[in-house]
Amino acid sequence: MIPASKIFGIGLVLDADDTQTPQKRFEELTSKLSVSGLLVPSVLGEVVKGSPRFGIFIMPNNLDSGTLEDILLQCVQVNYPDLLRLSTDYVSGIDTTQLNQDDLRELNKPSGKNKAVVSSISSILKPGRTLQVSIQDNRWVDEQTMELESVKLARTFLDEITGFI
Repeated sequence: MIPASKIFGIGLVLDADDTQTPQKRFEELTSKLSVSGLLVPSVLGEVVKGSPRFGIFIMPNNLDSGTLEDILLQCVQVNYPDLLRLSTDYVSGIDTTQLNQDDLRELNKPSGKNKAVVSSISSILKPGRTLQVSIQDNRWVDEQTMELESVKLARTFLDEITGFI
């Protein structure tokens, strides 16, 4: 176990699906964490500069319901717009009458189609590899996409948690 004195920062990065707003998710989480002894932020996205630093970031931007895939789709729109169009058409064109409810369970979730589009793009860029490898090796995040507001917000949060700013 790592001694508490050795922990510099704790950052919780979560999704907020369509059934819950980021603010509601933040409020529920901070009410549960307030009994932990951590200095809990009072504002979503804020990093408390205590020991350890602590903050909560809810994808994609602390305001809108969504997931990491929403940010990735914004990045893909910048660098791979044709792959985005083709993958979106592919996922939208699936004949679901050939699939049963178990087959459709993940696809029918609020972010299921976005996850399928992102996975389709990743499988073209890095066949047989994980999404993480594609993000690392391809142009999901580069100088251009670092200028997207949601990417800037996530980066600022991570920089504050790790002490880079």
